[in-house]
Amino acid sequence: MALNIMSWNVNGLNGAIKRTKCLDYLRSKRVSVALIQESHLKTCDVHRFQNRYYKLVSFSSSDKKSKGVLILMARRLPFSMHCSRSDAAGRITCILGTWSNIKCAFVSVYAPNEYDNVFYQQLVSVLLSLNDYHLVIGG
Repeated sequence: MALNIMSWNVNGLNGAIKRTKCLDYLRSKRVSVALIQESHLKTCDVHRFQNRYYKLVSFSSSDKKSKGVLILMARRLPFSMHCSRSDAAGRITCILGTWSNIKCAFVSVYAPNEYDNVFYQQLVSVLLSLNDYHLVIGG
C-alpha cells in the first residue's frame, strides 16, 4: 500500500459542511495521512473531524477558536501507532509508529506569524527527539 500524505491549512473547521467537504476531499485524493493546520477547533470539538474513512489520531488545540493542528489517518492504513505528543498551544502535534516495518514520525506544525523563540526552541526539541524515525513534517 502506497503512502499518500497531505499537509493542509484549512483555515477553520467549525462548520459541519466544511468538515464534511474536507473529509470528502481527502478521500477523493486517496490521502493516507493528513497533517492539518488552523483547525480552529476547541478540544471538546476535535472528535467531529473524523468519519468512517478517517480517524483523528493526534491533535493540539487552543482554548480559543484559533490555531489548532490535527493528524488524521485513513482507517485502512496499516499503521501501528506507538505514541503521540502535542504542545498545549495548538501549534505542534506528532505521532510515532510503524508502517511496513519502518519507524515513522508525522508532525503537524502551525508556526506563529512573527518570530517566537520559545516556539522554535520547543519545535527543535521535538524534532531532535525523533532522530530514530523517518520524519514527515507538514505545516
